[in-house]
Amino acid sequence: MSPNDDPMEMNDLGDDFVIEDEELPVQEKTEIHEAPWKVMIVDDERDIHMLTRMVFRRVQFEGRPLEFLSAYSGEECERLLEENPDVAMILLDVVMETDDAGFQTVRRIRETLDNNQVRIVLRTGQPGMAPEESVILDYDINDYVSKTEPFNRLLTSVITGLRTYRDLKARRQLDLASALEEHLFTRKFPELEGYDLHARTQSAYETGGDFFEILPISNHETLVVLGDVSGKGLSATLYVSAVLSMIRAQVECFKSVDRLDQIRPIEMLKVLNRLLIKTLQRGKFVTMFIGILDSESHSFRFSSAGHCAAFLCQAGETPKALKGEGMVCGLCGEPFDQAASEESVEMPKGSWIVINSDGLTEANNVRGEVYGDEAYMNSFSDVPAGSNAKEVTAVIWDQVMDHLERGALSDDCTLVCISREP
Repeated sequence: MSPNDDPMEMNDLGDDFVIEDEELPVQEKTEIHEAPWKVMIVDDERDIHMLTRMVFRRVQFEGRPLEFLSAYSGEECERLLEENPDVAMILLDVVMETDDAGFQTVRRIRETLDNNQVRIVLRTGQPGMAPEESVILDYDINDYVSKTEPFNRLLTSVITGLRTYRDLKARRQLDLASALEEHLFTRKFPELEGYDLHARTQSAYETGGDFFEILPISNHETLVVLGDVSGKGLSATLYVSAVLSMIRAQVECFKSVDRLDQIRPIEMLKVLNRLLIKTLQRGKFVTMFIGILDSESHSFRFSSAGHCAAFLCQAGETPKALKGEGMVCGLCGEPFDQAASEESVEMPKGSWIVINSDGLTEANNVRGEVYGDEAYMNSFSDVPAGSNAKEVTAVIWDQVMDHLERGALSDDCTLVCISREP
């Protein structure tokens, strides 16, 4: 490898990496906001550390520079990796304290440390010691590079390795989010005499920000919540988990002091808003609709935090919009409290209430046509009289999916339904 090789000859690495112009004055360089990619150099020759740092000093990948850590033995490499689990790549010498030190270090990284995300490029000054193909297959490494090869060859390996690490990390985050999401939502809907409750949700991607909760709070009252956290992926799922925990904690607090009869949707939203202001990242917010069904008085009390309207429907009657005037949660305190309101409606026999996230009404088909509020409300008339909550949900949901024409969802979709027997 020579520092005089021209890195700008590389033309097959895509547009994700940049080598900064050496003539660019320091004060004019773009400020870096994201954390650098951590790359560990493991070699018992100090010159190799110095040379590698020098030739990579202006390389960036996806707007992030490389930050180098140095280890001079396999043992030191393992210690540094335990201290820095976010190392993306290791440039690992084969021959150090022993002739196969590099190979043994790879094995301990994968098996003992159980780190299968970090990408490893083996480097050697004696390429004839081990066949390249067998090393890559046997030791889960990205590449096997001779120290005498040009800079371009190592650059290709590093950029390819960083891409792989990025994708593996993203996949792991999605897997974690999916596993968490599996345990978040109600799986068995409560049984309530004279009523039926059902919900359905589907994320546009592997995970999403929609959530719902259907929670009995007394022998005749049931809490019904539907909300939408801004954003997608693992961060949104973690916020969903936090919001649901806050909701359940409020119920438990009232239960512990035997005051479940004092739970009100508007007060729950005010408490949630104060907590979310302290929890959410700047610019994040949550829309939410909270209702309490009373099967004795047949009333439904509700409050909304910037969420789309719910609807009370009955065969032959015009749907009644249940829309609060509240603001979204997580952005401000006193204005939220002032805007919050609570209303109550009676549920006649044979009626049903549907609460949805905006993903249903904003669903786009393959021609870019939006489903819309009108089509959503028109679907109510196709619900047969006397339908239970599951049947109502199926009719409305299927019409949204028909509109998509087998296209992919552009946003998360969630629908909750409460029906009263005729």
